[in-house]
Amino acid sequence: MQPHSMCAVALAGYVWNRPEPKKIKSCSMEVEYKSNGLYKKNIYRLSNISISSDDREMDVHIIRDGGGISCTMNIRRSSKSEGSQVTMTHGQIHVAGLREVYNLYKNNISGGMHYNSQRYKGFKGTISASREKVVLDCEVIQKNGSVAEVKYELNKK
Repeated sequence: MQPHSMCAVALAGYVWNRPEPKKIKSCSMEVEYKSNGLYKKNIYRLSNISISSDDREMDVHIIRDGGGISCTMNIRRSSKSEGSQVTMTHGQIHVAGLREVYNLYKNNISGGMHYNSQRYKGFKGTISASREKVVLDCEVIQKNGSVAEVKYELNKK
């Protein structure tokens, strides 16, 4: 799962998984994972967060600290009920039609799937009680064509 998308998933859980949606304009996310046996950590800045009046849609601008390509994402949930389907689309994308769809529950993310991605497939995750930490298990297509599960830990700062 692309880090921009991971940050958007974590933001949706933080904002929508409470009795009243959390009002937030900006924040940062630490994304930690293991690659080729080494632990890596990147920080992403989320800004210009706008939430629709019906609390079913958000837009967010995401960029990695230290440079990188920025991305504006739209996050939309089908309803306000637990387990609703969330669809995320990229405003500035590398692959035409790239989107992620998953079900958002109070404590987890299930049924996640990337569409039109050449690198990522399914994903699922858990959400901490504080809603500030998300652990995602993502299926990543390797160079040899096999699929490996990679664990990503996101912490809202």
